[in-house]
Amino acid sequence: MVRTYSEKQIEAYIKIWVIDLNESINLKRQLMEHQIDEIAFFIVSDFKNITIADIKVVFTNAKTGAYGELYESLSMDKILGWFRQYFDSRCNVAGARSMRKSEKHKYHEEKGERNYESERVKNQIANKVYLKNLSKNKD
Repeated sequence: MVRTYSEKQIEAYIKIWVIDLNESINLKRQLMEHQIDEIAFFIVSDFKNITIADIKVVFTNAKTGAYGELYESLSMDKILGWFRQYFDSRCNVAGARSMRKSEKHKYHEEKGERNYESERVKNQIANKVYLKNLSKNKD
């Protein structure tokens, strides 16, 4: 996301979510402005691969209680903990998906079957190269 937006823009987006959460739940003591600034800064610096969708999911999960009770308080460690939990889960899912794909590929190799996905990708690349060369020759 840092490739598309500046760190300040991402921090501003996170601050909006924190402020919304801060105001929408019944807190005994709300976060102060400098705390919100720090939370946004640490999220951006600690989670470089963050996307807008990730931010939305984490804060929506928090609002709906997916990370447990808030006990009428918010803190930097709670919010950063949600992001760690979310990214650990996301990495586990990606790892499991990669393992399944690897096992499927290995199974097809052992059976002597062609990997049609690899063939499809190779054909797409070959077509792109052909079209690129064709357009160069026209110039």
